Order: sequence, then structure tokens, then C-alpha cells
Amino acid sequence: MANLENLDLYTAETTEGNKELSKTKESGIFVPRRYVIGTRFLPEKICPCRNWYDAHQEIYNANLEAIKHNGQKIKMPVLSQAVDLLLYASSSRRNDCDSEFFYDELIKHRNPWRTASIDAFFKLIKGEMIMYYDTVYDKEKGIFQKESVVLKNYLIELGWIDLHPENFTEQGLPRKLSKTQKPKEGKVIYYHPPVSDCVARFSAASYGSGLGCYWDPSDVVASLGVIPCAEDAEAA
Repeated sequence: MANLENLDLYTAETTEGNKELSKTKESGIFVPRRYVIGTRFLPEKICPCRNWYDAHQEIYNANLEAIKHNGQKIKMPVLSQAVDLLLYASSSRRNDCDSEFFYDELIKHRNPWRTASIDAFFKLIKGEMIMYYDTVYDKEKGIFQKESVVLKNYLIELGWIDLHPENFTEQGLPRKLSKTQKPKEGKVIYYHPPVSDCVARFSAASYGSGLGCYWDPSDVVASLGVIPCAEDAEAA
């Protein structure tokens, strides 16, 4: 497993971007993956005050406009991609304004509270926790997921976890608790394991940052949004 701090892939790419959702920032950050190809994230937050379902519909509508104007189609990142972004943002290689945006939004201990939706829906079926992802909105079918995976060897306890690549499974869930059970900016985050019929989000405030897999997909708060990635990025 690769250590992100040793990878030489922390480079920014310039892109046309989606004109509707990227009015001020058209650059993207290429975030290396721990297992397969990397993901290009846009340094902005979209879909403000939209719940998980509505955010997918809004992204769908934006992509229709992007197709008309030959723009970049985007999506909500799946859990493995989102965790790669978190690891990238927490690394010591932050040396540009786009990287600082991700750190400030996802990790920095400050107010106000910030939250970011992740494309991961959990369902307990016959004693096994299933994660559904690659969510698609269709005008006729509504919201549905194209992919699913049975989660194994992941942490089922609440607590602080280390931000280290080897502490996360291929699906993006932590393996074990940190030895230091207290907040430390850029080093540990608080974790809540998956709950059936819930979705994942990142959150950050003055008291710490975290990954919670227990959010009601219909729930919405003022701080909620989506940090998008390019739709052509592969998902694990």
C-alpha cells in the first residue's frame, strides 16, 4: 500500500470545468489513489443546503448543462475517493491555494461547522453491512446505485482514528482506533461506523473533524454541500 507522503503525484491540472458550478475556479487537484487511478477534485463546494438525494439531482441537472457546453461532468465522490482526498489534504505536501481549500474545509479545527456529502449509502442485510455507491439520478427511475460491496474488516467502534493510508480499507473505512483518543488537527479524526439506511459525511468544527456514516440522507443543515470530482474518475 502506497504512502501518500512518498508519492510524486501532487500536481494541479487546468480544466474547462463545469461553467455553471465552476464560475470562479476552473482548476482541479489530482489526488493519488491508494489502490487504482487517481481522482481530480474541484476546489469548491456545490449544492449548498441540499440533502443527499437533492444533491444528486442537482448534479444531474448541472451535468446536462455541461454536456450542452462541452463542459466537465462532475459527481459526488464515493467513500474511497473522499478518503483519498482527506489523506491528501492532511499530508505535509500542501503548498498551493487549492490544497489549502480542501484542508480548510475538511480538516481545520475552526468554526463554523462544515459538512460534505459522500456517495455512500449503507444497508444491513442478513447480518452483513452493504455499502451502495455510484449513485445515479434518473427522471423516470429516481435515485439508484449502480454498485455495491459487502463491507469487511472495518472498524465498528466509535472513536478517534489516525489519518494514515494503511489505516483505511479499500472501500474507505478505518481499520482500527488511534492510540491517542483525543483530537489532533491533521492527524486524527473522529469516526462513527456505518448505520443501516444512512449515508456518509465529512464534518469539521472548532472541536475537531470527522467521518460519520450515520446520517439520514433526507437530513439537511446549512453547512452541508458537496466537494465534487470529475465524473470520469474511477471508483473502487
